[in-house]
Amino acid sequence: MDSLKVGKVIFSLLNGNSDLTALVDNKIYPIIVENGTTYPYIIYKRSNIIPDYTKDFHFKDNVIIDIICVSDDYSGSIDIASIVRNTLEDKRIGDIQSIKLESADEDFIDNAYVQTLSFNLTINK
Repeated sequence: MDSLKVGKVIFSLLNGNSDLTALVDNKIYPIIVENGTTYPYIIYKRSNIIPDYTKDFHFKDNVIIDIICVSDDYSGSIDIASIVRNTLEDKRIGDIQSIKLESADEDFIDNAYVQTLSFNLTINK
């Protein structure tokens, strides 16, 4: 798998979870949200690719994906983040050998509660 395309897989996994889409009304966006989008919603973005090489070839990538869960109430943001974690963590799909939660952060920005989950995906080449 081309590690640059991992966002498509992440979208498919998140959008395929009916509990999650029931909470966010299918508002799952890459990188930014559309103008006028109402809460709650999810943004996903690739924040880093760390290639792993041996002496002779490139054999895997570690890709960091940030999933940003935004809601106008704290409890809702936690519920969304929890479902995201359960949807992604420890999954193996195709060339994705593992998905591990690296960190979780929360904030209050522009009158919204923001939960940011960072996942490390190991992708075999």
